[in-house]
Amino acid sequence: MAVDSWDDLRMYAEMGTFGHLTFVCDWDKAMDLAVHDTTGLWVHSTWDALATLDDYARFSTDADHPLGVGLREYLSGQAPAGSHLIPAGRIRHNESETVRGRKDWMKERRCSVPTEIDPAGYREMVSHVVIQTRGTICPRMYFEDRTSDLGTVLIGYIGAHPTNTKTS
Repeated sequence: MAVDSWDDLRMYAEMGTFGHLTFVCDWDKAMDLAVHDTTGLWVHSTWDALATLDDYARFSTDADHPLGVGLREYLSGQAPAGSHLIPAGRIRHNESETVRGRKDWMKERRCSVPTEIDPAGYREMVSHVVIQTRGTICPRMYFEDRTSDLGTVLIGYIGAHPTNTKTS
């Protein structure tokens, strides 16, 4: 299955195509990318990343999966044959100290979540997928791996690159 538009991506996500992902993102931010994604590269890259995270979450919640295999190991050769995979280099597991030290920048990485997930109603997400590296938009997808306690990966943000030392 593949998508040809951001509307398709949202529709499939809302239909539950990615059964091991929980979408808490503001879809309007993702839809803003459509105007700039004239070739469809970003939506296809995002689809691939979502398929990878969904397969990873399925693998992680399987009772037979090897202990100690997180996303980094999964992408570095521990994934079962036939799994969707994106290059491990497209995943960033954290933000720089500079970003983490700036409350205003971290606020841009604050994603609303149901209070059942966090009583505060939000999570600051730092793990992200690099959707595109060039240009002024440089889209990112922020997520939080909650497979160990909730059996899911939270998708908190899909949109333009939040502020950092290179964007400000």
